[in-house]
Amino acid sequence: MPALISLIMVQSLTLSPAVSSAPDHGPDLESQRLRACMVEALDNNESAFEKGLIWSGQGGGWAAEFCVGFALSQGHQLDYGVARMEAASEGENLPPDVKAVMLTQIGDVLAQNRQFEAAQIRYDAALALEIGNSELWLASANNQIALSHWAEALSASEAALALNPQSPGALEVKARALLALGRRQEAAAALDAALTLYPEDIKLLVLRGDIREAQRQEAR
Repeated sequence: MPALISLIMVQSLTLSPAVSSAPDHGPDLESQRLRACMVEALDNNESAFEKGLIWSGQGGGWAAEFCVGFALSQGHQLDYGVARMEAASEGENLPPDVKAVMLTQIGDVLAQNRQFEAAQIRYDAALALEIGNSELWLASANNQIALSHWAEALSASEAALALNPQSPGALEVKARALLALGRRQEAAAALDAALTLYPEDIKLLVLRGDIREAQRQEAR
């Protein structure tokens, strides 16, 4: 399954002052160039790879290297691509929040390829650098669900909600984790709160059916 560009990665490339002001990174135009390269890699990884190599040869630094690695990960060179992205994330003078974003994107690439244990290592490393970002916690929470680590998923979803109480993704993960832990009433209450905010969210509506079925089974 091809990896997607994570929401936090897109936000950082277009909004974060830390990225555009990072030493050796250049003006915000470079941030836009990295985002464009990654978007292209989703449709044509070979073209993005070639452009990334040229950019790197022109002194593109960690941004160009990250693009090259991402492009490789979209082809048939996942391990090599991840290695290059990680090398880019270890560039000198990168602020911790930028490194956290890069590690999260690497985790997303691995998770999309069902390497959930490896992905969790990157998410944990990202959170060690930047604990105040709800999207990082949500990425970790979703991956913990994939690992069937229900208690960890619940904890991560609650951390995300503490930072962004109306996050639909975190609300869904919390309810799903509670259901898996056998805490059906709490799961139903969490889901009701979520549906109050997002009454037409498809994932939430499907989860409501799962919770109701679990409650019916329990009542038998």
